[in-house]
Amino acid sequence: MLSKPNISRIIYVVESIFTERDYVRYGIKTLIDRGADVAVFDLTAFFSPHHHFSTHQVPREVFPNIIQFKEFTQIKSAVKNLTCQDCVLLCFPFNLKTKSIFKLFDKQNLFYGIGNQNILPRPGLQKKRSWLEKINFGVTLFYKHPSSFINFIYAKIPSHMLSIKKGASFIILGGNASNLHSPIIKKSTQKIFIHSFDYDSFLRAKNRPAEEKNEIVFLDQYLPYHFEWEILGYKSPAPAGPYYQNLRDLFSYLEKIFQVKIVIAAHPHADYHTKKDCFDGYEIFSGKSIELIQRSKLILAHSSTAINFAVLFRKPISLITDQYLLKNISFQSEIEQMAHALGREIIQIEKKEYTNWEKELKIDESRYSEYQKKYIKIENSPQKAGWEIFADFLQISPKNSQQQKEITS
Repeated sequence: MLSKPNISRIIYVVESIFTERDYVRYGIKTLIDRGADVAVFDLTAFFSPHHHFSTHQVPREVFPNIIQFKEFTQIKSAVKNLTCQDCVLLCFPFNLKTKSIFKLFDKQNLFYGIGNQNILPRPGLQKKRSWLEKINFGVTLFYKHPSSFINFIYAKIPSHMLSIKKGASFIILGGNASNLHSPIIKKSTQKIFIHSFDYDSFLRAKNRPAEEKNEIVFLDQYLPYHFEWEILGYKSPAPAGPYYQNLRDLFSYLEKIFQVKIVIAAHPHADYHTKKDCFDGYEIFSGKSIELIQRSKLILAHSSTAINFAVLFRKPISLITDQYLLKNISFQSEIEQMAHALGREIIQIEKKEYTNWEKELKIDESRYSEYQKKYIKIENSPQKAGWEIFADFLQISPKNSQQQKEITS
């Protein structure tokens, strides 16, 4: 096991714009209050030089210590200036696209790690597949999503063949299923079980009074327009016109059955101000997912990470798909794995009339409890903020906030 150096500074390395939501999720204020200097290396321009993001960086007056990089030489120069008192957290997976960055930190023999605490049920984490199913899945993935197939194979290559010598010093984990098999994970890599991002938000919200309303909440994933499709080189599995029309038809149907109000919990990257017709007539809320879920009667979702809140608040979840999503093996597989984990049936919107919707209002407590342990929080982990647990691991003693050091590239 690697010994921890005397850490005084924590550096987050991100591949997309560091937003106010990220500022909260990554516990920046918590770590600063514990006395650590905190900085963010923003590699958005390096990884996605031609993409225009609709999201905005956390305001400088909230958190000024963000350094943006566009060229690899700039990143290399900054990394060379890091010391043994720096703790680096790489906030993206190891794959063909990111390998050069991982190799750079590994070569410098720095105290670095990765986060894998915010996972969802995915193929390989759930029910075992037969060899025939594995072959069929692999072949289909190769033809429809070649980059995903390549990254899947790449992650299986032994680390010594990829010039990864030291490996990650630590890995941050959530539930039991978050253990990661990767070339950068060695026997010496220390495991830190905190819990998923969502559990911190749950701890803050669970004691607030929230009277249940006669509402059904749809957890939006901004499927037709999400920027990741362009970055990954994929076509969205959901054509905008038919997709949103299907959703509106479902909402109208459920309003009549349950005499309820349907509300939309918008995806954090969604911009519906310029696309007002998508949910025409339905109220859209941004940044309010946990409050909406806490007071809801039923949740509609595909495979959103916000499903974690529904599990924690023990809300019934209806997992929905349509004829277009069914054709996308990768995304449909995510919905299937989620359904298996929660003990739910998948509802095809076009066949909504054949669903027993009263049954959808019930939950399987044993499945929800098991899901929580596997994907959100291990049993008996501390009932405290995850980044407090991380600060304890780094042995950062609580003390007064201090002036942050500027990092120059």
